[in-house]
Amino acid sequence: DMLPDALASFREAVQLDGQSLQYRKQLASAQERSKNYKEARTIWTELAERQVDPVALRARCAGVPTSGSRCRCCCGPRRTR
Repeated sequence: DMLPDALASFREAVQLDGQSLQYRKQLASAQERSKNYKEARTIWTELAERQVDPVALRARCAGVPTSGSRCRCCCGPRRTR
């Protein structure tokens, strides 16, 4: 079973990049799979409280990439048309 290793890796990722919502979501999901529901709920609650209206956030940044092909503040990977 790789779940203990996954939990440790996600915890480390959150420590290294605490602003990454993706790492926090993955950690919460792993906590649920390991039946650590209290810890998972705490993370999901924190994420819900930090939720920002994506339309307002995109309008603020105007989708301008800050490095490479990603807009660091909200837009995620750029799609080519």
